[in-house]
Amino acid sequence: MNTTKHIHYNTVDRKLKDQFGNSMPYELPDGYFEDLPTRALESIRHAPEPGFLFRRNFRRIAAAAAIFLMAALVITLVFSRRSTTIETNNEFSMIDSYQNTINSLADLEEAYLMSLVDVESLNSIQLINDDLDNVSDEAIMEYLLAENHIEYRIINEY
Repeated sequence: MNTTKHIHYNTVDRKLKDQFGNSMPYELPDGYFEDLPTRALESIRHAPEPGFLFRRNFRRIAAAAAIFLMAALVITLVFSRRSTTIETNNEFSMIDSYQNTINSLADLEEAYLMSLVDVESLNSIQLINDDLDNVSDEAIMEYLLAENHIEYRIINEY
């Protein structure tokens, strides 16, 4: 064999040999190799059991799985509620929803106007005979304008 292929290795080896000589750059304590088997046995005895590591890893995996399942459940519930509201809104047409809004506003306005009128003053000006349900909206508006109700004027100005 030709040793010229390993010139770099030989030069590094030679530099180390020149710097340190044949002596070792580090030292071992006395009796290190004599106590080595007993220390190795002691370290093996005090090593953690593999079952404990499995339990700890199992807990981490179980916690991650539980978090994932909870997140999936929440996302499923949120999106299922959204889809039902979209379906119920599509059941009504625009005309139906407009008519429903107008009807509810008319009932609300009539109830509000009736709350402004007290029964005694209506009886005194004889707008009603026996029944409050038969009073027309026009009669109530005339009464409120005649009595100068501030609330009615403020509401109807805007």
